[in-house]
Amino acid sequence: MELRHYITALWRRKWIVLAVAAIALGVTAVGQRRITPLYTSTAVIRLALSQSLTQNSQIYTYNTQLMNTFVALAVSRTVLRELAEQLDMERLPAIEVSVVPNTELINITATSPSPQNAQLTSNALARLLIEKNSQLFSGDGVLPSSILLEQVEEARKELEKARRQYAALAAITPTATGQPSSVTDQLTTTNALVQEKQRTYEVLLREYEEAQLRESLAQGIVTLVEEAPLPRIPSQPRTSLNYTIALLAGLFGGVMLAFVIENIDTRLYSANLIKSLAPQLPLIASLPRSNRKNLLRFTDSTSAYKEAIRMLAAHIQLGGQKTKQGVFMFVGGEPGQGASLALAHLGSALAEQGRNVVIVDGNGRNPSMHSFFELSNEKGLADIASGNADVKDVIQQTGQENLSIIALGSRSSMPFFIRDASAGTLVKQLRQKFDYVLVDAPPLNFADMASIAPFADEIYMVARCGHIKRDSLKSAGGFLSRFTDKRLGLIINESDARTFFS
Repeated sequence: MELRHYITALWRRKWIVLAVAAIALGVTAVGQRRITPLYTSTAVIRLALSQSLTQNSQIYTYNTQLMNTFVALAVSRTVLRELAEQLDMERLPAIEVSVVPNTELINITATSPSPQNAQLTSNALARLLIEKNSQLFSGDGVLPSSILLEQVEEARKELEKARRQYAALAAITPTATGQPSSVTDQLTTTNALVQEKQRTYEVLLREYEEAQLRESLAQGIVTLVEEAPLPRIPSQPRTSLNYTIALLAGLFGGVMLAFVIENIDTRLYSANLIKSLAPQLPLIASLPRSNRKNLLRFTDSTSAYKEAIRMLAAHIQLGGQKTKQGVFMFVGGEPGQGASLALAHLGSALAEQGRNVVIVDGNGRNPSMHSFFELSNEKGLADIASGNADVKDVIQQTGQENLSIIALGSRSSMPFFIRDASAGTLVKQLRQKFDYVLVDAPPLNFADMASIAPFADEIYMVARCGHIKRDSLKSAGGFLSRFTDKRLGLIINESDARTFFS
């Protein structure tokens, strides 16, 4: 199936596509109204991490872990329970805490049906995290730096005590040489004690500073960057996005449904396809679409349909019988092909061109010629068959010069006419009186048509684009091909093209 066929099929089924899309939008609109709108408000805080003069991958990884830890602690049950107590809420709005990638920023987002509650919750949690920063990481236990600070203070006191002892001992010891060895030993011992206390103090002080650095690196400094605003527009449902998705889904579903229906539908929409499926019937004419007003005007019409009929009339006269006379039968491949109306217009066109024409309504299933020309159907072909009327009694003059019709008459007598030998006499009389005898026959799927066909010189089947079914067309073409002594032809009705073939 070529691309052009796909496009044509979609254009033909465009109302299905549009209907499915409209239904999808309608369902979305109903759903939007039933969904409770939710409002989202976001506060932004900064967790300023302690930085080392020398950055490396370990510090970067540690900082990342620290940020993730802070986020996890921020939505812990302990924090949320305290937040609910502060706000006096039995049920908190939905809360989400997330890190802004590659920054020290953290978003605190609250979602609630109430815009005020969303704003209040985000700001309250941000303030709570700022207040509880150190406690979040250390809990209620004692920090290592606090213990080390006590040890540093104790070491400092012992160092000062040792220094005072050494100073006092040095003050009372004579400076002259020849001091007793016991005094010298005592002074040396005290000095060694001072040095030991100094080293102890320095080690504890260094450990204390490192502990402070680790704790500072662990907890950081939390500050409020941006307060949560009062939301004015709901964040959910996302109306524009939902309608866009619904429209795209509807169009996609409509296209799929259109192709499914196209695959199931056995009607033929292409004039070329109709022609290819009935190769036994040469194409005589393609009649364009026309509105009903133009179709019911048989004279003084300049519509495209009427012009196509005039060309068909000229074609029949140029390619028909050498005597410029004949009996032509129009038959539909199935009911509703527009054969009767095309025949009526052909009779009018031939009459316009100076030919003496009679239209015989032999369609016992759906007689319509009398209604087209607004004439009586009291007497007609069936009355001739029953012997209740002569030919001259049933011929009616239309308002157009050179054009007459014989209506069907009583439909109950029609089957007897089909079997009556006087039918040949009737056709002979009409040939003598008129240049062209145009017979409107029942559709090919009725047996009546086969009984009328022997009296025609030429048989034209009418197939209507968008109405004729594939099987009906094949069957009709095969059936008509049996009439080898007749000139056959195909007329495509409601075609986009106006192409004529001999």
